[in-house]
Amino acid sequence: MTVTIYEFLIRSRMTMMIYESLIRSRMTMTIYESLIMSRMTVTIENIFLWTTNVFLDTLYLMKILEVKTLAHPEVKVIRYARFRDERGYFTEHYRKSDFFAHPDMQFIQGYEFVQTNESSSQKGTIRGLHTQWNPFQGKLVRTVRGRMIDLVLDIRKNSANFGKIIAYDMPSAPEQDFGEWIWIPPGFAHGNVYPEDGAIEYFCTGEYSPGNEAGIFPLAQDIDWSLCEAPLKEVFDSYARDNPPMSPKDKQGLTVEQWRNDPRADIFLNW
Repeated sequence: MTVTIYEFLIRSRMTMMIYESLIRSRMTMTIYESLIMSRMTVTIENIFLWTTNVFLDTLYLMKILEVKTLAHPEVKVIRYARFRDERGYFTEHYRKSDFFAHPDMQFIQGYEFVQTNESSSQKGTIRGLHTQWNPFQGKLVRTVRGRMIDLVLDIRKNSANFGKIIAYDMPSAPEQDFGEWIWIPPGFAHGNVYPEDGAIEYFCTGEYSPGNEAGIFPLAQDIDWSLCEAPLKEVFDSYARDNPPMSPKDKQGLTVEQWRNDPRADIFLNW
């Protein structure tokens, strides 16, 4: 049996679904209208195949481009698309269904984001290195504006990477056609350094719990930087040596050895 595309779209109950799928997959209205007005004859089987493919193409609407594993294999970077035109860009930087259904995002299974924070920092600021328990707190972090270098320290005493830190450069500029999240699970202390003024947003898997937190001093001499890329370590050092803006609380953070001997470190042995 053959029908025109017009007849199929107008007379079938799939019209609205197809319309929404086309728009969400960034097909222009002009293309859609051309299809609607088309008198081209096709078989029912062919047009069903075409509409099915369009629909399947929109399943991952967030457009996750890549999931990268860093030197700490539990730490991941999720790169997602920005859709640009002459006005600027639009992006869905988080969609729960896409995050938890994507085949490369199995590491996020079992977590729920319950708190969202935003932080603004001036150039040269160093924050961290923070961790929390009761509840444990995984973090999903992105740069909203400016440039931030993320710092992640393994604080699990039974880990081969205990005491080792990594850094990941996360600039954000309007002309980029992608953005990135970094995922820091429980068992790691987290911080950042700002080579320029910037702002970040982060989702947390546990609400803030005063009294159930600890910090490692980011300038502690016994932090092992061997996994960190040399250029990023040089950036960190260039600010660390110049009395960087830090909170009094962060300045009172522990050394790695002090954390090793702290009874609270045992809380993270099973992560």
